[in-house]
Amino acid sequence: MNSNKDVEVRHIKYRTFYLWIGLWVVVDQLIKIFIYQYYFNANIRIISDLVWFRPMQNTAYSYFNALFDFGIGRLTHIVLVVMALLLTLLAYDYIHYNRYGNTLIGVVFIALISGTVCSLIDKVFWNGSLDYIYLKNLFTFDLKDCYITVCFGILGIISAIKYRKALNTFKFQHLIRHAVKRLKAYRKPA
Repeated sequence: MNSNKDVEVRHIKYRTFYLWIGLWVVVDQLIKIFIYQYYFNANIRIISDLVWFRPMQNTAYSYFNALFDFGIGRLTHIVLVVMALLLTLLAYDYIHYNRYGNTLIGVVFIALISGTVCSLIDKVFWNGSLDYIYLKNLFTFDLKDCYITVCFGILGIISAIKYRKALNTFKFQHLIRHAVKRLKAYRKPA
């Protein structure tokens, strides 16, 4: 059974976790506002002829939609991002609640959740994404894309090395049972 002190410490960790997410989201959005106001038409070489600062409004809503010209609309992308955000929050809660995580896992989830929230903000308020780092002949991306890419890179390495055995025994039903258990706990009066 959890003691009151254990619950209090867990609450502080959750609060700190979400403050970091808020900070990362604010940084991403402030950069976009600054670029939109002062440098939207800039075309600045950063590294040789390979990397450029070249802002553009990406109204394809996702990399795959732009690359393969799927024609998937804004509302569908918003729904998909909300679902991804809820699933990611649930996965974090499951890991945190069962004490499987550590600081590195926390940072990975901060990056993933921040990137997902930024993606949702982009789709809802920017009608796409204000991307600004251009890799010649490849694509243009922004800070949120770095958050998500770094997250999956680190998560992949951690999973392959440290949690391979645990991942082999994990079942999606465990996550669903955890969600139901947590929802029931929130509904009970204190």
